[in-house]
Amino acid sequence: MRWFIFTLLIIGFAESDSQAEPALKKEVELLQGAFDRRFNFDLVQVVELYAHSEMGELRRTLQMATKRIGGSLHGLAHFMAPAELRGTRLLMIERLDRNDDFFIYVPTLKKKRRVSSAQRADVFMGTDLTYEDFERRYVEDYDVSLAGSTIIQDEDVYAIRCAPRYESGHEYAVYYVAKSDQAILEVRYFRAKRDEPVKVQRISREKMMIRDGYIVPTEFWVENMLRGTKTEVRFSEIRINPVLGDSLFSTSALEVGRRIPYLER
Repeated sequence: MRWFIFTLLIIGFAESDSQAEPALKKEVELLQGAFDRRFNFDLVQVVELYAHSEMGELRRTLQMATKRIGGSLHGLAHFMAPAELRGTRLLMIERLDRNDDFFIYVPTLKKKRRVSSAQRADVFMGTDLTYEDFERRYVEDYDVSLAGSTIIQDEDVYAIRCAPRYESGHEYAVYYVAKSDQAILEVRYFRAKRDEPVKVQRISREKMMIRDGYIVPTEFWVENMLRGTKTEVRFSEIRINPVLGDSLFSTSALEVGRRIPYLER
């Protein structure tokens, strides 16, 4: 009798898994396609940040480059403005077996320092972005589920719930992915015991550049509901899959301040 019950349980689980598998496969494929079109390429660009709060507007301008080296993403950023931040440089090295490495070089101190993993959710240079926002997204890093369908910017979208399997500043995020081309139109971030999002990223369809099958935003907004602040992010001088040397993304190059190719000083 025990073997009979055990067999029934196995059959039941197998049937439920076979019924759930197509839905899970669909949502994973949707999210993978969205991430590939948004993140899976090398890039050089100028980034302008406009942080809005009750205190007024705060502006930041950076030159940025990203490259996939040995399967992991490397990122470099040079601050160009304001004057008090000019010369400050950031280096991110993705680690597939542990937390990513973040280094910051401060010209007044003339040395680099490591940003700890505990600081990944910290506010980035007075804006509504965090260090975590600069990391590449992997479907494998999330528990993924389909949260339904809705309308965003007059487009039919899938709502895909993503709970991170790593240490994060939020409990889960919901990505709103266009059914037409898998463009990410909105991301809402949630914390535990909160029904409303604590942060929302909105990417206007009119501000997207589609090139070589990739969808690259030229502008988006990030709103922090807890602080009541907003940050506008603008991108220009965009180059997709440029030729970049691996040595550019090293701590020694960070300290020396090697210029980012294709961009004027």
